[in-house]
Amino acid sequence: MTRRRVCSSSSVCAWGNSKYSAFKLDRLLVRSEYATLPVAIYDRLGRPGAAMYGQALALAVVLMLLTALVMLLLQRRGRSEF
Repeated sequence: MTRRRVCSSSSVCAWGNSKYSAFKLDRLLVRSEYATLPVAIYDRLGRPGAAMYGQALALAVVLMLLTALVMLLLQRRGRSEF
């Protein structure tokens, strides 16, 4: 990659990070058929009803377990960055 391309892409990322939070960018760039777990949780919390609230809580538990699993696997591999 050229230096100009690297500088321009890093500038865009820095601007996006300062202007919007990661969650807002995720909401802007997501397609409905490829929703991420945080977006799916947000969508379910935005709809009325106890069933939607329960689904949002279940998705939050899945997200927590998935995150814990990834962290445990990374620790077992001996990576010292974390």
